[in-house]
Amino acid sequence: RNSGNSGVRMADANGNVIEGILGGALGTLWLNYTSTGNVLLAHGGGNVGIGTTGPTDGLEVNKNWWDSSGTDWGGGIKIRGTAPSISFWDTDNTAQNFMIHTNSNQMNFYVRPSGGSWNNMGYFNASGQMIFNSPVGIGAVPSYSLHVNGSIAFNGALFSLTRSNFFLNFQTDRNMVLYDNGSAIWQSGTSTSDIRLKKDIQELKGLLPKVLKWRAVSFKFKDPQSGTEPQIGLIAQEVEPAFPELIFTDKKGYKLIDYPKVTVVLLGALQEQQRQLEALQADLASLKQKIKGK
Repeated sequence: RNSGNSGVRMADANGNVIEGILGGALGTLWLNYTSTGNVLLAHGGGNVGIGTTGPTDGLEVNKNWWDSSGTDWGGGIKIRGTAPSISFWDTDNTAQNFMIHTNSNQMNFYVRPSGGSWNNMGYFNASGQMIFNSPVGIGAVPSYSLHVNGSIAFNGALFSLTRSNFFLNFQTDRNMVLYDNGSAIWQSGTSTSDIRLKKDIQELKGLLPKVLKWRAVSFKFKDPQSGTEPQIGLIAQEVEPAFPELIFTDKKGYKLIDYPKVTVVLLGALQEQQRQLEALQADLASLKQKIKGK
């Protein structure tokens, strides 16, 4: 008995002392070993039970845990410290070890290859957000930052992180609308064309001779990932000199054609050709009248 507490005190041949003390208002049991060695429970292969007299696993806890607000979380284990951690070591497969480590208001998830160093794979921050430091695969081993093998359902928009206020919005009317700095610049199936939104309107002229310089070609892509089947289209470098508005150059320098706008140019060229035909028909009719008059 010590200061109102009772227990057992034993010493080994080297004078190292182990104490088992029962005391306190809640009937707490302390195990204290004065040496720097370890205190082993069920070292012979048995199980350790907390809150149960018949543990069936190495460590079985059957005890409710309350937090500081008095919330009962059911059975649980509390690990306290300045930076508490739990590590998982697969004794028959030492290729990988895993650890959950909390510090600086973060819960970090680590993995360590055999013989290597711990790598932080991701963490929960204080706001409950999950940040991944490695590729994420859903139904697949990831080859990209996010690799999904299946369908994705979401409600909202897709935002670009490389361009401010540039996003694709999926609307309830089944249309996709592309916004640039708050203005809609493209919509699936339609494009913004309201005259109330336009100024400096000018009719395109001299289109036919420019269009006649284009080549309508068939081709195959060099990169099989872009497709192996024969394709048809135009050559961007042949279109750009007269119509730079139809061409977009990506950050790698490759040229893309805005094919929906090409139809506007073709329409204008067709109208010019039709006017030429009508003029020729009028000249031909006038020539016939003159011949009949002779």
